[in-house]
Amino acid sequence: MLGKIGLIIFLISVLAISVFIHEFSHVVFGKIIGLKCIGFQMWHIMFKIENKIKITFIHKTKQLGQCIFVPMSFNIKWQSLLLVFGAGIFQNLILTITGLVGIIRFHETQYDKYYAVLFLVNFYLFISSSVPYCVGELASDGYMIYHMYKIKNSKPFLQLMYITGNLYRGNVDDLDDLENVLDELVDDQNVYDICLRIDNAYLLMKNRKYIEAKQIFLNLYGYEFLPAYHRNYIKYELLWLAIVLDDEKLQKELLTSEKDLYVSGICDDYAALRVRYLLDDKEKISHNDYEIVHENLLRQDIFEGRAYIERKLWSESKLKKNMVNI
Repeated sequence: MLGKIGLIIFLISVLAISVFIHEFSHVVFGKIIGLKCIGFQMWHIMFKIENKIKITFIHKTKQLGQCIFVPMSFNIKWQSLLLVFGAGIFQNLILTITGLVGIIRFHETQYDKYYAVLFLVNFYLFISSSVPYCVGELASDGYMIYHMYKIKNSKPFLQLMYITGNLYRGNVDDLDDLENVLDELVDDQNVYDICLRIDNAYLLMKNRKYIEAKQIFLNLYGYEFLPAYHRNYIKYELLWLAIVLDDEKLQKELLTSEKDLYVSGICDDYAALRVRYLLDDKEKISHNDYEIVHENLLRQDIFEGRAYIERKLWSESKLKKNMVNI
C-alpha cells in the first residue's frame, strides 16, 4: 500500500476532487434554474468559459473555488437560488457520510485511513461552507443562503450577478443602459443592494459622471450598518472624487490622518492607490512606481471590465496630477 508520501498525494487529490464536485454542483443546479456559468475557479486557476475556454492565473485569492454566473432571466425565484447555494454543501455532506461509512465498514483494515481522509476533507468543506460568515468579499454558501432567506428577494442579487458577469467578460459598454434598472432597487438595505449601488457609482465614474457617483457614495457612507470592507472602499472612492472635483470640504472630512492613505498598511487597493498617487508630493520617480503597482494589479485582475474602467480612472488621476503640478 501507499506510504506517507502516497497518503499526502491522496489527500491533495481528494481535496481537489471534492472542491471540483462542490463547485460543479453549483454549475449544474445553476443551469437548471436559468444561470449561465462563465467562470469556474479552482484555487489560483480560473477557467473563463465562453465560445472557448480561457485559463487565467489568479495571484491573490482566499477562495478554494468559486463560480461566476450571468442570469438568463431576472425572474428566477429566490427559493431556486437557495438550491444553487446549497448544492455544494449537499455534495460535501454526501461525501462526508460516504467516508464515515467507509471508516466503520473497513475499521482496522488497510483502507480505513483513506476513508478517514475522505471524511475529514469533506467534513471540513461541509462545515466551512455551511457556517454563515462574510469577511470582505469572501462569503460562504451558508451566508448566501441565510441572507437570501432573510430578504426573500432575488432581484438585487440577479442584477448584481449580471453586472459582475459582464465586468468579468469585459462587456462594460453593454452596462450603460443599466442606470434605469438600478434605480428600481428594493427598499431593503441588504448587502446585494449595497453592492449594486457601489457598482452603479463605479459605472457612472467610467462615464465621468462624478457628481452623480459622489452622491451615491455619500448616501452609502451614511449607512450605519455598512460592512467595514465596503466602508473603506467607499471612503477611498469618495476621497478620489473629492480631489478630482476640488471638493476641499469633503476631502478634509475624510482625510483626518496619514493612516487614511493606507489599506491594511499596504497600498494594494485600486481606489487607495489612486488617492495616494494624487496626494503624494514626492518626485516623479515615485509616481512612476505607483503606475507600475497599478499595472501589476490590473494584470492580476480576472475582471476585464474592471481593468478597463480602472485604466480610465487612472488616466483621470494622471491628468489631475499634471494640472496640480502646472
